[in-house]
Amino acid sequence: MKVKKILAGLIALILIGLILINANAFVGNPISKILVNQAAQKYVEDNYSNLDLELEKASYNFKDGNYYVYAKSKTSIDTHFSINFTGMGKFIYDNYKTDVIEKFNTWERVNTLYHDLVDTVVKNYSNNNIAYGEIFDKSDGFQELEIDKDYDIKKMARENGHIVIYLTSDKLNEEILTQKLLEVKKLFDQKEIPFYSIDLILEAPFSEDENREKTVNIRNFLYKDIHEDGLQERVNENVNKTIEHYNEMDKDKEKEIE
Repeated sequence: MKVKKILAGLIALILIGLILINANAFVGNPISKILVNQAAQKYVEDNYSNLDLELEKASYNFKDGNYYVYAKSKTSIDTHFSINFTGMGKFIYDNYKTDVIEKFNTWERVNTLYHDLVDTVVKNYSNNNIAYGEIFDKSDGFQELEIDKDYDIKKMARENGHIVIYLTSDKLNEEILTQKLLEVKKLFDQKEIPFYSIDLILEAPFSEDENREKTVNIRNFLYKDIHEDGLQERVNENVNKTIEHYNEMDKDKEKEIE
């Protein structure tokens, strides 16, 4: 009986050990989290004491096996970033420069606000379930943005708003695409949600027995050009330019492979 109890105990300990090892692989271990929390507090005090930051508890990144602490300002909406450490609490890097100084957070905030506005228009329209909006920054980067500025999103959208909508249709041709383009413009005008340009992609309904690669689409078609006078010709021209654009991309990919 004693031998059986001992064996049962050993098996239980082994199972518990395996469970803990498996858990550590996905959520990390509590000792490392304590070390990282302490290291993060000191790192912020030494490097960012002027930012009035509050720190979340350490989290484990199972992809690289390291830990991170998320820091955010109590007063600045765009000042938030992660600080990364090893399991022993050794600092690796932080994202302050890219997220805050280079204004990625500011762009993301503005972009999300516009995305949500666009979603109120397209969520029940696109039968493909792919439809979204973004603040299409024509400059390279986000340097024109100002940290924490309360932007007029609709004004920005008139100047830089870009929407992308996929639609399915039994007929794939430029005439149907033109009709759908007018429909989209009408929907956005009714909701008073502006945009500067649009990608509109028309594709066949999904079928396991058919090739669904064929599409008809326009790319970066300007809002100001969406009016009935001569619209079909402008759509046809954009479709041809879009085909040329993707053909050139395919050629460039082939060259890279070679």
